[in-house]
Amino acid sequence: MWVEDVGITLAVDSQEVEKVHRRHEPFFGVLLDVRYRGQGSLDLAVDNISLEFVKHFQVVQTSIDPDAFSQKVQNDADELDHQTAREVEKHPEKKEAKQAYLRAFLKDSAELQEFVGKNSLRPTRLGTGNPEISGWVLFGTESKWIGGWKKQEEFILRVPIEGKLFEFPFKLPPKPGEVLLRKRE
Repeated sequence: MWVEDVGITLAVDSQEVEKVHRRHEPFFGVLLDVRYRGQGSLDLAVDNISLEFVKHFQVVQTSIDPDAFSQKVQNDADELDHQTAREVEKHPEKKEAKQAYLRAFLKDSAELQEFVGKNSLRPTRLGTGNPEISGWVLFGTESKWIGGWKKQEEFILRVPIEGKLFEFPFKLPPKPGEVLLRKRE
């Protein structure tokens, strides 16, 4: 979508709704590519980007701060490590299973932290020397109003940039034949 000198491309995994349930730390992710072809500069803030869960009482979640999210993932991993040590002390016969689960959880946590650290969309200033930025924007999915997921979910992603509001309505998973792939211009 282009408006004047600003273009935004949204990419969403068609299986994102299914993936939310399989994550230790549930979140919904979208990939944004922002381009600026003006002569001045453009400040891109990411903290006001929001995602509306249309079929869930129109709940609106703002984007998750990647640094705070990464810290929460680390704190959860540390807590599970301490909890596992206590449980193994009380029930040594369950040591193998508990430690195997802990190793898998710690591996997933480390990979998630690395992904968030390297790939999250960060605030930036776009201009002639830096006309494009791309990154993932994450949204929390834990809300008493979101609850169970529907077979097909409807969303509206809103990206405010310097007084303009870009809105991207989409549904997941797409119905057969609805997938539309476009070439970048």
